[in-house]
This record gives sequence, C-alpha cells and structure tokens, in this order.
Amino acid sequence: MSSQMQSITVTMNEKPKELKATRMAFDNRMKILEAVTDADETFYLFFYKEHFLLAKELKRKENSQLSRCFQNGIVLTAPHPLIQTYVDEHKTFPLKTVKLTFRNMMKQYSPQEVSLILSYFDTFIPKEKITDIFKKFFIDYRRNGQFNHAYQILMVLLSFDKENKWGLDMANQIHFQKYKLLYEVKGKELFEKDPLYGEMLLFGKRKEQASFSKLQSLHASKGRWVDQLVLYIDHFKKGSMKEEAYYDSFLKLLSAHYSSEERALLLWESYKGAVKDTRLLQELLEAFLNQARYEEAINVLCEQTPEDLSSLQKKQLAELLQKPSLDYESINLENLQSFLINENSMENLEKILRSVIPTLLGIRELAAVHLWLKPIITKHKKLPILKIFQTMMDYQDDPEQQFSLGKLYHQFKLYNQAIECFSWEMELRPDDPDPVQWMMKTYKELGMIEESKSYMSLYTSMQKASR
Repeated sequence: MSSQMQSITVTMNEKPKELKATRMAFDNRMKILEAVTDADETFYLFFYKEHFLLAKELKRKENSQLSRCFQNGIVLTAPHPLIQTYVDEHKTFPLKTVKLTFRNMMKQYSPQEVSLILSYFDTFIPKEKITDIFKKFFIDYRRNGQFNHAYQILMVLLSFDKENKWGLDMANQIHFQKYKLLYEVKGKELFEKDPLYGEMLLFGKRKEQASFSKLQSLHASKGRWVDQLVLYIDHFKKGSMKEEAYYDSFLKLLSAHYSSEERALLLWESYKGAVKDTRLLQELLEAFLNQARYEEAINVLCEQTPEDLSSLQKKQLAELLQKPSLDYESINLENLQSFLINENSMENLEKILRSVIPTLLGIRELAAVHLWLKPIITKHKKLPILKIFQTMMDYQDDPEQQFSLGKLYHQFKLYNQAIECFSWEMELRPDDPDPVQWMMKTYKELGMIEESKSYMSLYTSMQKASR
C-alpha cells in the first residue's frame, strides 16, 4: 500500500496551514483525526457523527477522554479511504474558537449530545467547567419537571467521570430511583428512552455478537455507512466472532461507496492477519489483480499456508511469480520462503521455484540466494530445480566447472553471469571452440548482434584451424 500520507488544510484568519493525517479514532459517535505539521505540531480535528466540530493544536493528556479514545476506540492509520472520506467532505477545516463551536452545537444538538461532545474536550477545557455545563443542563431539566432528561445528563457525566461526587449524589436522589433501575436493567425500554446512552453501551460491548448486530442495525437505519464499515474492519481484524455472516453486507457496502483501488485497501485493512475465508481472500486478490498490483497480490497469498489456499489460488500464485516486471523488493520473501517450505505439491513447487530462482539470481549473489533457499532445500532436496541449484553451488568455486556453470546460468537466461563463466573458460582453454560457440549464442540471445558475429568469426577460424 502507498505510504503517502493524507493532506489536510486548516485555516486560521483565512491563512492556510498544511497538515498530514496520521490516524483517526472512532469512539461512540465521536471521531477524532490526528494530524501533524512538518514542524511536528500536533492537531486534533473533532467530528460528531460525520459533522466537523473544531480543530485544535494540542498535546494529549494522560487519562483524558481524548487519550482514552485512542486507547479504547477503533483506530485507523493513515492513509486510509475512510479517513479520506472525512477529508474530502470538508476540504479545509477552520480553526474555530471553542466559544463559537459551543454556540453552534447548542443550535444543532440536544443538551445530551452537547454533553457527550464536551466530554471529549477535556484536554483543552477544564473538567470543572465541563461539569458546570452538565449541571446547568441538569438543573434546567429538573426545574421543568423533565426528570428523565435530567437523569440522561447524569449518565453522560458519569460515563465521562465515574467518580464525580456531585453526579453520584444526584443520581441517588429519590426522584431518580425509577430511572436508575431502568439503566441498571439495560433492557429494551432503555434503548427506546435514551438512544444516545444505549449506543454508548453497545459500542462498549461491540465484541459481543448481540451488541455488534444491534449497533450495525442502528447505523444502517440512520444511513451511517462509515460507522458500519469501521465496525466491520474492527471485527474482522480482531476475529472476535464468526465472520461469515457479515461478509456479504460488508462487500456490498464497499462496492456502493468506494472505487476498486479504495476497495482493495479496505479489504486489505480488514483482512490482514485475521480473516481466513476464501471468499474475502479472493475478493482482495481480484481487486489487486484488476489494478495490476501483483506484488501485493503475491504478499496476500504468501501470508496463508498452502492448505489455506484453493487450487485456483495456488495456480494464481505460480502465474504471478512468472511475471517479468515484478519488483522483488516489494515482495515479502520471508513469507514466500515459509509458504514454499510448507508446500507439498511438488509440481506447484517446481513451477514456482523455476520462476523465483532465476529472478533472485539476477538481483542477488549466488551465496545470498543459497542462504534463502537453504530451508527449502532441506525440506525438498529431491526437487529437480533444487538439484540444479545445488550443482551450481558446487561449481561456483571450481575453476574446472566454470563452463558447466555458465551453461546452467544460460539455462536460467542469466546471460551476463553465463558470459563471465564462458570468458573464464576461454582464458583457461584458449584452443577450445566450445566456450566460444556459447559466447556467440549468448550474445545473440542478448540481442548484441555485432558481438555475436565477432565470436562467430572466431569460432569459424578455430574450427578451420583444428582440421
């Protein structure tokens, strides 16, 4: 995957400042995007659902809600299509004051929602001031006889600050006993009367099957497809439940909202290290193959054991490794080695190694290739291609076998190495026409016609002289 970071522009007094996204945390309805400048300044951009709230230059405090968000929420690392969704939605982000942000929030959201949002601002607003705002909301509701709404404010406060003495004292008052019981039971009625708190409960227990399913249904009913995808990715990576039931809806969401390139990245993000389903693996492969991202397709296949792959996927791996334009620096050779050690199909193993060995010999020294092949040779020493390679190792330091080594290099189409061997043989046996003939042949196959003709002339004259 591309390591290029995602760019963000924040503005202050109409002056732009360029940032690079580093990661984004999803926690309940809040999303917090972390970004840095070239001067190592750290900014946090706060969103409620999909709506941008404000951006602040901050240093995270330990035990703050912001810190807990990145510890306990779902965190995606940039670059990521889901992060890009938020960046593209707004293009630029104004560095608004907290006062203006609060005023706008009061127009758009309920006091319960405002309370939840404010709890994430404790890095730059004193906790006592946040609590004072909670108290005002609570008192206003209680004065109007709206005890259920007042108790909802208390529940948000105690979720944010579990040891808040004032909040605990208010929650234990006689007026609120029936509401207290409702929250302790956590039944269907609670989710109907306080959907905000209900969603917070579900998010906290998202690893449980029932909570995960309810949360997905809730997001779907509200059109919150980004939250659905974030949940799926978190679920697949942690492998906390059976995955199969969710693949179809996950893939349907991807197809509805993202391009094939973005889809490949999202599949990779959800797949790596967790999901062992051949359907999802094949979807990921096809996404990479459609974009000619062959190295990444190889890496995905080699992360599996041979037993995990279908016969079609094994065939795909062998065919991919035959592609002449592969960048082996981008291939995880350690995983490929492990895969080949465990491969029990001699036909498939032979086919793969006949592609891999010549390519590696073209970019690495013979001794380095031998070191990589050593555990494979130990396991599969009877394989014809490995016998040939072992012969090459035996010949490399033997002056009497350079001609034979050159022919083996030629067999692998490693013509420059072959020429070195044939040149050595010509110096060792200046009257022998055979290495000259092979030099003629090798230069011709390299497309170096003039050099080939020169060796042809020399070969002809040597043939005449020997008669």
